[in-house]
Amino acid sequence: MFLKDVPSVNHIHGRSWLNITCPRCKEFVKKVPGFTFTTTEGKNFLKYAALIFKTSLPWRDFEGQLIVEAFAHWPDRRARDMNNYAKFIADALQLGGVVKNDKTVLWREMDYKLDPGVQGFTLTIYEKVA
Repeated sequence: MFLKDVPSVNHIHGRSWLNITCPRCKEFVKKVPGFTFTTTEGKNFLKYAALIFKTSLPWRDFEGQLIVEAFAHWPDRRARDMNNYAKFIADALQLGGVVKNDKTVLWREMDYKLDPGVQGFTLTIYEKVA
């Protein structure tokens, strides 16, 4: 299966910032990182991927181990880390009802290629046989 238009990790997650002020004089002291959140683009992709998985995979609330072999298609020569996409794809498998808990998803990075204009993954998903 091909999962297209997978957003980069920088577009999936955002970071809030908190302004720290002096309690006595109320003047700005510094800006510190707050919390990490999923962006609107990330939420939309998660819903899209969950629907693709739900409609094209035979498992429902699977409790065993699923192996996801990922072949990446990068649109340009910028350096990317395939690990950063693993958690988000596993989350989509759980949201789509394919697996009961995404901790049972085993991620395998197979290879990647430069594919101008295409950002996505060819995924092969199958049950791990003991």
